[in-house]
Amino acid sequence: MRGAIFVSVAFLLTSCAGVSHRDSFAVSAPPDQAQALVDDSVAELVKLYPPAISRVLIPTTGGGAYGDGLRSAMRQAGYAVIEAGKGVKPDPAATPLRYYVDQPIADSYRVTLRVGAQTFSRIYGVDEKGIYPSAGWALDLTGATPELIERANRPVAPAAPPPVPSPVASTQPGFGGNGTEAGTWSVSLTGFSSESAARAYWRATARLRPSWASVTPRFVQNGRSHGIQFGQFQSSATARAKCKGIRAARCGVVKAG
Repeated sequence: MRGAIFVSVAFLLTSCAGVSHRDSFAVSAPPDQAQALVDDSVAELVKLYPPAISRVLIPTTGGGAYGDGLRSAMRQAGYAVIEAGKGVKPDPAATPLRYYVDQPIADSYRVTLRVGAQTFSRIYGVDEKGIYPSAGWALDLTGATPELIERANRPVAPAAPPPVPSPVASTQPGFGGNGTEAGTWSVSLTGFSSESAARAYWRATARLRPSWASVTPRFVQNGRSHGIQFGQFQSSATARAKCKGIRAARCGVVKAG
């Protein structure tokens, strides 16, 4: 079933160009699916628009669970969120953000974010396991600032992750149904600009990968680069297998002890 939706991804992404930047809308979705879409949206926003220096003007109506979740998650990530509505004085320093969430075909969602003049879209499929991304984010950077273009194309930080402390007595076992006992290899995700960006990415990924939901990550820092480490596996090959399909962050393995 997952393969079927890929046939239409290119058409669905290009067909979003006509979405109005003046209105926001989100189709009704179950709470867990709406939150998964929110978490993935915020993870992409954090990558492109650093929360500490970004003020956004976001509509207060028309978004349902997605709109409510987006405003809340952006505040938690550190954004200065200004809600637009009747009686609210416009803030010229704030960047307008609009969203449009629809279901262009059965068992799918399309999220379109318009931040200022830039538009970002992503297609998701839905099956018995939940929501999964059918493609990466499609970015229209026409007229974007050099800083935004640099962040969108920024290579993953090459810095090696710091050593992981020796595991305590109650170690966290491997996960995902592989049947392994706790070992000495951990998965390492690096290249995040801040801990808030790493946490937003983890929340989004854990919702899209159910086997990660019960795992407790370790958020680490090496210089100006932030990362995530998790799991303890018997072999480096088992740990590295968890990197399959990960594109938004550099994924590797480190010794856990």
